[in-house]
Amino acid sequence: MVMAGEKEFVFSSEMEEDSGNEKPARHTACPLNPQDLGDNTDAEHDISPRGTEKRRGSWRFRPHHLFCTGFLPLENLARGEGFSQTIKLIRDLVRRGEEVEFVLHEGPDRLCESCPDFQDGSCRSPAGDEEKVRKWDKRVLEGLGLAYGQRIKAAEFRELIREKAPLEFCRSRCPWRNVCGNFQRPTI
Repeated sequence: MVMAGEKEFVFSSEMEEDSGNEKPARHTACPLNPQDLGDNTDAEHDISPRGTEKRRGSWRFRPHHLFCTGFLPLENLARGEGFSQTIKLIRDLVRRGEEVEFVLHEGPDRLCESCPDFQDGSCRSPAGDEEKVRKWDKRVLEGLGLAYGQRIKAAEFRELIREKAPLEFCRSRCPWRNVCGNFQRPTI
C-alpha cells in the first residue's frame, strides 16, 4: 500500500510482455541459467514468470543495469532474445524479489554478455562504449550512495529508487533520458 506522499513503484508497461517490435535476434544465448547469473552458490532459483517469490540468493549485476532497466521501454532495448530475457529477469527481481540480494558488480555482467554489442570482453555499443558505461555505473552508485561490491536486498534497492529517482545523472547526462520512464512518471 502506498501512503500519502510516497512514490509508487511502477515498471515500464513492457515488463511482462514483449511489444512485438523486437529486432531479429543477433545473439541467441539465453542467460537464464542461474549458474551463469552471478555468485549463486547457495541460491535457489525458479526462473518461471511467476517464480520470483521463490528466487533467493545473490545476483550480480552492474549498477546501471539494476537501476535503469525498469525505466526503459523494452523495444528500445531490443538486442536479441537472451538480452531481452535477462532484462525481464532483472526487472522481475528488482520489482518483486523478497529473498534476493544484489551484488553491485564493477565491469561486464551477464546482461552485457548476452548483448550483441559486447565484444572482446567489453561494451562496443554505439550508445556508449565500455568507458562511458563505467562512468554511468559510477554515477548511479554515487547517486544512490552505494559502492561496488556492496550487497543490498531487493526491497532496500526498491526503497532507494523510490527515494532518489530520478538521479542527477538521469536529469543531466543520461543518453537515454528522451525515452526513460523516469521522466514520464515519478518512479519506475
